[in-house]
Amino acid sequence: MEKILSTAAALLIANAAHAAVITTYVDTTGIGTASDSDFTIANNAQDTLIDTATLQAGVPGNKTGTARYRSFLQFDLSAVFADPDNVSNATFRIYRTDSNGGAYKWGSATLYALDAAFDPASGSQTDYAQLTGTVIGDILLSTDGTNQWFEVDVTSVVQNWKNDQSTHFGFAIQAAEGSSNTAKLFDSATGTNAPELVVTTAVPEPSATALLGLAGMTLILRRRK
Repeated sequence: MEKILSTAAALLIANAAHAAVITTYVDTTGIGTASDSDFTIANNAQDTLIDTATLQAGVPGNKTGTARYRSFLQFDLSAVFADPDNVSNATFRIYRTDSNGGAYKWGSATLYALDAAFDPASGSQTDYAQLTGTVIGDILLSTDGTNQWFEVDVTSVVQNWKNDQSTHFGFAIQAAEGSSNTAKLFDSATGTNAPELVVTTAVPEPSATALLGLAGMTLILRRRK
């Protein structure tokens, strides 16, 4: 009996420590262009998906009325969806590349989880306006510097997507659009430092009470011998 209980305790501890780290990148088959699913859209060309090595958000220079940009990304989460365990942590990582001066000086960039499927239109001038989603948090502040990674915790979002895969619509990035010099530039999927979604999955940890109970039972049996 003691051996059975010790084995059960060992299995519980082993399961508590079991975790998988899955780093996933921009989808190559979802929304967007034929090559990848991250792109920028300008308000003055709302049905044109700009697919370059750079993602852009906000207003570059003094162009408040004529050039505002938003970016959209969708990650390949097939490995996450296939993992039977829950999401214990998920981090959105993106690399900022602009100079933090001049046209890129002011404001923050905000990350959204899209609440509706992105469906690139043709001739209807609606793509730019499809930023409907839940604010997750700021990617950066204007004083945080450039040429570095920025991270946002998206654990609850990815777990919700895992629970209902039909809601996996992706992310959007928006910067201040009512002022000039608020643009932010980031490496895209074809840039030097591609955006990442780092997901850790793990089986639910056993409660401390359960582990103490097993340990106690084992101790009692040992004393009876």
